[in-house]
Amino acid sequence: MKTIAFFVRSIDPAKPPFLRSDIDSADWGYAYQHYFLALNAAGAKTYFVSGNDTYEGEGRFSKSWTIEKALDVPEFHESGPIKADLVFEKGGFEGRDILTVSDPKIREICNKAETLRRFGAFQPKSVMVDNATALAEAVQAMPGEMVVVKNPAGSGGDQVYIARKNELKVPDTEKYPLLVQEFVDMSEGVPGLAKGPHDLRILIAGGTVTGGMLRQPLEGRYHANAGQGASVELLRKSQIPAEAAELALKIDEDLKQWPRFYAADFARGKQGWKLIELNAKPGLFYRGVEDVAREHIQGLVSYLIGL
Repeated sequence: MKTIAFFVRSIDPAKPPFLRSDIDSADWGYAYQHYFLALNAAGAKTYFVSGNDTYEGEGRFSKSWTIEKALDVPEFHESGPIKADLVFEKGGFEGRDILTVSDPKIREICNKAETLRRFGAFQPKSVMVDNATALAEAVQAMPGEMVVVKNPAGSGGDQVYIARKNELKVPDTEKYPLLVQEFVDMSEGVPGLAKGPHDLRILIAGGTVTGGMLRQPLEGRYHANAGQGASVELLRKSQIPAEAAELALKIDEDLKQWPRFYAADFARGKQGWKLIELNAKPGLFYRGVEDVAREHIQGLVSYLIGL
């Protein structure tokens, strides 16, 4: 029987991830509970763990917690020290001597600068810049009237600046290097799925597409992140456009040596599908979308159990 340590930022029901202020209260934590229970139902012994100071090396944690069922306010039960075979990383685990999903190398590759280095051929025109002068030059060199500037280490839509070139404002406090990227005109949407601006997130577990998400920004905005107010629709594997899924798996071929569960975000423009970025720790959803979420859960659980 495989022992899995589900590493989270905090075990406190009043703190993230079990309570979030930027996304509907507790949704991610509620989903985490269902993933936890699904792993147990599939034959694993699963424990919540938290805090790098509890990790003693070689899979040993000095503290762990379990739950009996998914609740709006989770009830954690202390279960003492454990020795894990695998860590499912959702909270900043720093250990390097145990099988971890996703592997630290995947997290490194999901930095936008490293993604560009490896997968730039699949992305809109992009360039890294090291100073304000190079930034101004790169912005003007990008095709079209709009442009995107990102901090390579940013997440959740933070430190992403999207505007007309003559209206772009990047804070003086922003640190270099920065990524300058061509704006993808998504006005044609995705036939059968979306009208207008969108972000198609494809979830991949160990080389298998387990599902996806269609994210659409608020009217008049461009950020397609849930934390920025975007709508999120979970997609079954069968709903994901074939061309996008094929592109995602082509990218995944370069990552097959590492244990991995991550997301590839795509946009469809006039030149077809383009990779926007990779995400090493995609959010998990459940509440209100149980039927589709169960399909996502099963794909990830099957992968983790099979490692």
